[in-house]
Amino acid sequence: MAAVPPFTGLNIPQLATSAALADWLAVPVDALDYYADPSGRHEEHGETAVNHYHYNLLAKKRGGHRLIEAPKQRLKTLQRQILRGILDHVPVHDAAFGFVRGRNCLDAAARHAGEEMVICYDLQNFFPSIRGARILGIFRSLGYPQAVARQLTGLCTTRTPSRIVRRMEQNERLDYCETHLPQGAPTSPALANLVAYRLDLRLAALGSGLGAQYSRYADDLTFSGGRGISGTLLHLVPQILIDEGFVMQAGKKRLMSQATRQLVTGIVVNQHVNTPRKVFDQLKAVIHACGQPDDLRLQDTAFLSRLLGQIGWVETVNPSRGHKLRRLLERAATRHT
Repeated sequence: MAAVPPFTGLNIPQLATSAALADWLAVPVDALDYYADPSGRHEEHGETAVNHYHYNLLAKKRGGHRLIEAPKQRLKTLQRQILRGILDHVPVHDAAFGFVRGRNCLDAAARHAGEEMVICYDLQNFFPSIRGARILGIFRSLGYPQAVARQLTGLCTTRTPSRIVRRMEQNERLDYCETHLPQGAPTSPALANLVAYRLDLRLAALGSGLGAQYSRYADDLTFSGGRGISGTLLHLVPQILIDEGFVMQAGKKRLMSQATRQLVTGIVVNQHVNTPRKVFDQLKAVIHACGQPDDLRLQDTAFLSRLLGQIGWVETVNPSRGHKLRRLLERAATRHT
């Protein structure tokens, strides 16, 4: 095993053979091919227990579909072992904020607060657009031999069965017909961040050369700085995306000056991080309604838990607004006692 820089010296298991991988995963050697399913034969058996994934095809608000491919319990257990034992020990770029321990969307938004211009791009089909060959390259770069890297790749990728693909629109099918990262697997976010390392490296360098800030939260790319950054970014970012194997989501490019509301990962950043006024007003209206004598929603523990979670998020972004909502909720609750 010989990892490439910057992956040398990582605290990851040394798995030189398939037998060593099987032992580390606590499965029989012959079970590796069953779960990795390199030929995709199991997923073509129809709606039977031999399938390794559950499929949930969701309609998007603006048209098209999002496919959630959730691994069944045994495969999910193996993927979590790979995540905890290998992927969690591999560093990602400093500009990556999504699915990274110790970083979150608030941190990503705060990087862009108070800037003259904010420019956002969305990547198209972030997880499924990442092919198995790129995942194989990640495991090989970590130093794993070809055979072991192929089995690790098979455990973390899938090819969507034709019976599911046929339910999608024609222009959505290509990514899913190839081996790809499934949206829904615990390993996919970490692997996507590693595949996007070169993209982050190049975009961060581009931003730095313009005196701009750059961050990526999953498939959401953001730059901020002076007004002069726009022309160069609009010209070069799409080219870099194509070079690195990604595609910009059509119609998802946003240029926001301080004269408009600047949103990054759903957080307002015009002067400082803040929750959108609409979110605050909606929560306030819900709490007011819950205080009415005939409204019993506060007695529903699931509803109350969701509402407290939403208030907690507002409190994290803007403590003053969050405290106001919490006081309103306390008053509403006393009306039912």
